[in-house]
Amino acid sequence: MKDVDLSIGTTSPTARTLRWIALTALALLAVWIAGGFLLIGFAGILVAIMLRALGDQLARATGLSRGKTVLIVTLALILLIGLTCWLLAPRLASQVDELWQTIPQSIDQLRARLSNYSWSETLFRQFDPDRLNLDSGSILGRLSGAASSVMSFLGTLVVVCFIGLYLALDTRLYRSGLVRLFPPSYRPRVDRILDELGRLLKWWLIGRGISMVATGVLTGLGLWLLGIPLALTLALLAAALTFVPYVGAILSAIPALLLGLVQSPTMVLYVSLLYVVVQLVEGYLLTPLIQQETVALPPALTIASLVLFGALLGPLGLMLGTPLAAAGIVLVRMAYVEDVLERDET
Repeated sequence: MKDVDLSIGTTSPTARTLRWIALTALALLAVWIAGGFLLIGFAGILVAIMLRALGDQLARATGLSRGKTVLIVTLALILLIGLTCWLLAPRLASQVDELWQTIPQSIDQLRARLSNYSWSETLFRQFDPDRLNLDSGSILGRLSGAASSVMSFLGTLVVVCFIGLYLALDTRLYRSGLVRLFPPSYRPRVDRILDELGRLLKWWLIGRGISMVATGVLTGLGLWLLGIPLALTLALLAAALTFVPYVGAILSAIPALLLGLVQSPTMVLYVSLLYVVVQLVEGYLLTPLIQQETVALPPALTIASLVLFGALLGPLGLMLGTPLAAAGIVLVRMAYVEDVLERDET
């Protein structure tokens, strides 16, 4: 079907460009005002794409309807997560408790090694427990705040999962409702843009999933060979934080480096090299292979998107900054560059 010109009216190219800029500014304003709600919806879309992709594979293999296969996939994932928690929870709880007790010792050793430098005292003074208000009221308040944050996160996670499930069960209903918001002449082009966005986000999720598994396996194996304790917990932490490019890798390395410091400064060097090698494998081998099917985001743009969405929308914006940036590139390319700028040249 022939593409439809999405430019507004028959005015000059400059006027149409200014209108697109105004629409973009309004979209950014809407994100800033209702950012939390929109991010939850976007996270639900990512869950729906994952369930739909797995359900489609099962439907082709079994001949069942897509609705049934989505439910089967959802139940299978719930059972898998529950079984994993049941098998690993006791060991993980023990390792997390040990990690919590070991890190202060590592910090004390780091402080002792840096005691010859004047700037170290200024740095560590900010974290001196004697300077903190540790009365019972403040401790109770912090525990209450932590419990509230955990409950809020779990509630948001449940909402995201239900949104994703409903979207995956009847994608056509919600998609057709979105398309009908546009004038009839625009709808074929909107359909094509939605197809491209769905393909992009599906491959982005596949790429992140492969990277997370590979990072977790390589990190756990490397830490085990180096003799670093709590290798399982650190590997799972590295795998989970790989969902956020660059920032996750730095955060996941900090506890491993502190544990290496307990053994020796040489071990810190070995742990650093391990994390660098794992990130090189993930960044220069796995990611380029996956990006052949998606939009290749330059590192500077990826970091800028993480900083922007993290600053505007908080931790959830930091987690979803990369797929949001990738989706934005597709929208700009198809709805603005191809349908406004390039049509003006022909």
